[in-house]
Amino acid sequence: MMAEAAGELGRLDAGSGTRPEVVPPRLGRSHRHSDQVLLDLAWSVLVASESGMEVSPMLTAHGSQVREGALRRLRGAAQDAVTGVRRMAARSLKHCRNRAETISVNGRPQR
Repeated sequence: MMAEAAGELGRLDAGSGTRPEVVPPRLGRSHRHSDQVLLDLAWSVLVASESGMEVSPMLTAHGSQVREGALRRLRGAAQDAVTGVRRMAARSLKHCRNRAETISVNGRPQR
């Protein structure tokens, strides 16, 4: 998805804007590192695609349509990834709570 959109945008031969500063939200320590890595990437793409949609370079009507379509697909994929990380994080937290409830005392699980 990203390579396809990058190719479409690159063929337009339009200058790119200034890269926005991205500060992704931080997951808690109980979450997997891979969840944070995915969130960081998705958040960066989300911010960049939204920033790109705010800029209006001089393009033909066709070029503008191609650019907007590519940025919308990137934004949609990034939103899906952020939502997926949220769901994974919620499941992970629920799993941790369930594990905490089943800690053994004298060899017997407690609930």
